[in-house]
Amino acid sequence: MSEISLLVLIEAGQVRSLAGPGFQLPLPDVLIWGPDVLSRIEALTTETEVWPTESQLASAMVIDRDSHRLVRAGASQTFDTPYQVILFDRMLSAAWGYDVEHVALTNQAIAAAARIDLPPIDSKLARQMMARAMGGLEEESDFEDDQHDIDEDEDEYEDEYAYDAEGDDFRQLTTQRVADDSESMLREYEDHNWFVSIRAVTDEPFRHYRGEYVLRTFCDGGPDVIGQLTRLHEISVPKESQAKRGVVVDASMRTLNLWSHPRGVSGWDELDQAWSGWTIQRWHANGYRRQLEVTGEADRVVTPSDLQSLSGFVPLMVEQFDLQEMFGQLKSSYRRFVRRGFGCLAIVLAIPALIAWAVSGGWKGPFAFAATLWVIALVVYLHFAGKIKRDFSSLAEKRKHVEEMLPKLAPETKEERIGKVNQVLQAAGLPDFEQIQACAERDDDDNDEPLEPIVGVLGD
Repeated sequence: MSEISLLVLIEAGQVRSLAGPGFQLPLPDVLIWGPDVLSRIEALTTETEVWPTESQLASAMVIDRDSHRLVRAGASQTFDTPYQVILFDRMLSAAWGYDVEHVALTNQAIAAAARIDLPPIDSKLARQMMARAMGGLEEESDFEDDQHDIDEDEDEYEDEYAYDAEGDDFRQLTTQRVADDSESMLREYEDHNWFVSIRAVTDEPFRHYRGEYVLRTFCDGGPDVIGQLTRLHEISVPKESQAKRGVVVDASMRTLNLWSHPRGVSGWDELDQAWSGWTIQRWHANGYRRQLEVTGEADRVVTPSDLQSLSGFVPLMVEQFDLQEMFGQLKSSYRRFVRRGFGCLAIVLAIPALIAWAVSGGWKGPFAFAATLWVIALVVYLHFAGKIKRDFSSLAEKRKHVEEMLPKLAPETKEERIGKVNQVLQAAGLPDFEQIQACAERDDDDNDEPLEPIVGVLGD
């Protein structure tokens, strides 16, 4: 599937839609560098009057320069938890001086945020942009074949995980079922890590469950699923990093709240139909912690501090992909490896000669023997050195194209990036980069036993 980043820019009353491949334009991450990055973004995108399909959207941003608004739909894989996105949005607001809002990653929601009519939708847009980014493809049918395979996998998913309203088998919510190789692809469409909280009776506490393929089941079964869910094995509140999607069902109030991360909650019209008469809310920001508040767990669960959450993504922001630097390091590593290997081999080959010299007392024979082995080793070394040189020459020819595919949108040097991030952190009232980096290094030194528990249930 081709994933596209969509940017809707509003300035002086004019609305323009800009689009580009997500791997080239990881919105909203690059916007952290402030308004100055817009000119570089515009140079890398294509202005279009049509939008890609929702399945092709990686993320979307609406930048309203007239009313100083930033509207985010979806988020990149830079973030591990919804709360990290909240902290990033504080930084984003400080970098631009704009208000930051959240909407679902749907074309209708994005158009409403931009206050425009929904443009025409064309799946060819993503294929054309991907072909252009990859340097041109001979046959666009490859994309169509991939989309056809995806559609077939989604059909298999519908059949395999459909809810049986008349049966009692509800194992699809708690048991990982691997039918065939398509399971790995299905993971991309439906996350397993659902945090489900249910209150079936008034004045009773919420009970928590871990679910798989929850959305499909909720859409097919409606409120009838509540009785079967409450018969499942209860769990403690999961860690924030382990809860990727959540549902809060209060049967006494007939309310259903749901959230997901990092892409945001989609429209899910089927859910509205299946739960007709219920109040349904979609939380587009900080869903995990809102679920703790609604279910009364906020005071019983320890969540990461701002410093710990920032240490999970801020150090990555200042580390930019540098192909030239990586190329040089890789080349030097290979050379050192081969030279050290040759040196060790020369020493090993000298040992038999030394033994022969010690036994025979003569030096010409052992020396000739060692010299012959060294010559053979030198020939082998030169062969491998030549092969390495040819391989790296081939990589060098491809380097220019790769650098064009992954342009630098951030400040050029790491010092400049750290300085800019520090300015943003200070404006947002958050810890500075030095503190964040120190926290990240401490966590790296002790991955097996973190300094503080990320999430823990107190009491029982």
